[in-house]
Amino acid sequence: MTDFGYSTDYEVYLTRKHGVQIVTNGLSLAILKEMRYHEITPSNIAMEFDVSKSTIQASIMKLLHMGIVSQNENVMDSRSVVYRIDSALLFTSDTDIEWQRYARRASAKRIMKTGRCTSRE
Repeated sequence: MTDFGYSTDYEVYLTRKHGVQIVTNGLSLAILKEMRYHEITPSNIAMEFDVSKSTIQASIMKLLHMGIVSQNENVMDSRSVVYRIDSALLFTSDTDIEWQRYARRASAKRIMKTGRCTSRE
């Protein structure tokens, strides 16, 4: 599944349940960048980005559905939840092209060896 958007930037993640996932949506990429440093709440990110909370929540729900992020109870406020990255970042559009080629070849070799792949590869 790809998170469609208008950005030429992308990030490729390896998730626990959904295999390889690609994020291309600019807002989702910005949210993930913030999540690298700390857990987030939709309200805090909405204020920081000056975007509506519902817009932030929609992007987070896509990332949650893709298996890239997970949600936990907010220990500071049990009425809300916090989100964090729950997958491995493989590479981004800024990653060296040789590393990207290596990662793609390794995936192709695994697929050829096992004779199958997920719908996300």
